[in-house]
Amino acid sequence: MASPGFVSSVSVSSVLRAGAAARTAQLSSSFALSSAAGRPTARSAAAAAAAARRAHVPPPPLRMTSTTTPAAESATASPVVDLRGKKALVTGIANNRSIAWGVAQQLSAAGADVGVAYLPLSDKVTTKVKSLTEELSPSLFVPCDVTKPEDMTALADAIKAEWGGVDVVIHCLAFANREDLAGDFSATSAGGFQTALNISAFSLVEMCGTLKPLLNDGASVVTLSYLGATKVVPNYNVMGVAKAALEASVRYLAAELGPQGVRVNAISAGPIRTLASSAIAGFVGMLRNIENVAPLRRTVTQKEVGTTAAFLASSASSAITGQVLFVDCGYEIMGAPPKVED
Repeated sequence: MASPGFVSSVSVSSVLRAGAAARTAQLSSSFALSSAAGRPTARSAAAAAAAARRAHVPPPPLRMTSTTTPAAESATASPVVDLRGKKALVTGIANNRSIAWGVAQQLSAAGADVGVAYLPLSDKVTTKVKSLTEELSPSLFVPCDVTKPEDMTALADAIKAEWGGVDVVIHCLAFANREDLAGDFSATSAGGFQTALNISAFSLVEMCGTLKPLLNDGASVVTLSYLGATKVVPNYNVMGVAKAALEASVRYLAAELGPQGVRVNAISAGPIRTLASSAIAGFVGMLRNIENVAPLRRTVTQKEVGTTAAFLASSASSAITGQVLFVDCGYEIMGAPPKVED
């Protein structure tokens, strides 16, 4: 017979199991009731929030939970990244794997009114992008082929008519012919070189020039670069040169637009599986190498690049311009693989 002060482990387990079962049943019932009541889906909730932003109805301030002093709580009463009331143009959304899509989601989550400039390759592509971005309720949805000056002018006209000005410009545009991403770099054709530089680098220069009169005080321009701009990456070839030109353009644009109160920065993101990256031979092996070498032992996510872009778009980064910010789990700092054996 057990002593009065002793409860067997079997009895404790039985009690815990019974309690867990009761809680599970209660949660299941609550879920069933809320579902029956017609709780809105996450997609419709996101659309409603975006619609509220467009109607200039600010959502409740995002708050950080504080367990310290009232003074500390007041210091975190407002979100660090607050884009409510800001007009944000995002280019380069092709599908749900696009880095631009991850950026658009995070800008919207921070309160921005998002506009989309997409490449009108076909009616099918247009429908796909429109369906994907529907949950953000974009107040601008404009076709724009950056190789056509008239499209750039039409984009500026649309921004002026709908918004009057723009606070955030996200440039996620890059392209090179597949044949110029493999083999000897010296075999790059003149046409391929021009195409890569024009779409991947000059488009940022032209976009900033065209939109310059519409950039509001405190506006932020953010573009996407890659490690291949400063280091040799196999099978990146002409795109590395294009990204180097892009990063140099960031510095010159930052110097030009700074007196206007406009900041220009680049994010050098680690490789992410996207439609564009599928053209790079050996891409999967590149990802595995990063997982083994990067200090964080993983690759970066689409969301992480998006939140960094939201930071650079916000007043939290008001003293940062002309910079290339690496968001690659630390891969860029490594001079040699870890644990190199003799």
